Amino acid sequence: MIKEFYDKHNFPGHYTSDDIYSYLGQNRFIQQIDKYIPGSKRVLDAGCGTGFISNYFAFKYPESHFYGVDFSSAIEHARCISSELSLSNIVHFKGDICEFGLQDSFNTIICQGVLHHIPNYLKAVKNLKKLLSLNGHLLIGVYHPFSKKAQKILPLRYESDILKTDQLKNPFELSFTKNQVCKLFHEFRLVEYDPFSLFNFKNGGLTIYVFRKENSCV
Repeated sequence: MIKEFYDKHNFPGHYTSDDIYSYLGQNRFIQQIDKYIPGSKRVLDAGCGTGFISNYFAFKYPESHFYGVDFSSAIEHARCISSELSLSNIVHFKGDICEFGLQDSFNTIICQGVLHHIPNYLKAVKNLKKLLSLNGHLLIGVYHPFSKKAQKILPLRYESDILKTDQLKNPFELSFTKNQVCKLFHEFRLVEYDPFSLFNFKNGGLTIYVFRKENSCV
C-alpha cells in the first residue's frame, strides 16, 4: 500500500542536477541537517526518496561517503542525478530501511519524514539504532499530532502538488509528540529538536529530533 503510493508519487519530487548546483541552503530542515554532516565519514539517508538531500550533501561534502536507501521507484531518479553530477562518493540502494544493513555503521543517519509512514516503525527504529556508530548522530523528522489536526481545518496553500498529495492522501500516517519520540530513543541522548517546526502546518509539523548514541551496548 505505502510502496505503491510512493512508486506512483515519487517524493519529494523530481529535480535536475542544476537544482543541486544552484541550491543555496534556504530550506530550514536541510539547514538543521547540515550542522551534523561535516566530519562524518559515512552518512546514511534512510528513506531518501528521489534523493535530493543525499545528492546535495554528497555534492557539497566530497570527502564524506553517502548512502541512500528507499524502497520505491524514486530511487531511480536519485541514481540518475548522482550520475549526472558524477558523484563518486554516494551509492543509492533500493531496499527497506527495516531490513537494510551494511558491514560498517554510520556516523550520521538521516531519517527525514519517513518513520510516520511505516506501519512497522518499531522495527525500523530498532534497525536504525543498530546501524548508528558509537557517538554518532541520528536525525529523525516526524509529524506532530497538533499540526496534523490543525492541517485538516486550516486553509493551506501547498508549495507543490507532490507535497499536497503526500500530506493529504497518504494511505498510512502516524504522528508523534516529543515525549513519544524520546521514549522510542530512550537509550540515546537528545541533543536538540526544533519546537517551532510543529507550527509548520503545510509539512504536518515535521520536527527534527537529533539523538546521540553514547552507549556502546545499544
